Amino acid sequence: MSENLVVIDDLDQLDTPDLRAVLALVDFGQVAAAFVGLDANLRRRLLNRLPQATARAIDSYFSQPSAEPLSAEFVLAARETVVEVLCRLARHGQIAFDHPEDILDMVA
Repeated sequence: MSENLVVIDDLDQLDTPDLRAVLALVDFGQVAAAFVGLDANLRRRLLNRLPQATARAIDSYFSQPSAEPLSAEFVLAARETVVEVLCRLARHGQIAFDHPEDILDMVA
């Protein structure tokens, strides 16, 4: 399965329970890292749909001075992990998300 058509911004297409289901299966540090560098409006929309404690923890992750900044590779790997979980749950019918490959297959 090729997830390269799905990107981290696609989380915004999920309803709240599905977004929470995806992020619950990813380590907190990876979730926070995946949010690094996201458009501020997108990050705010996603955080507003998470439990308040989780949203606050992710926000505090951004506001705390880190001893070592996250590398671009780490952020990319975290995003890839989130996208992989999103695609896996969608393919198994556990969340409602239309994978772009499936849509292209239906059109062809």
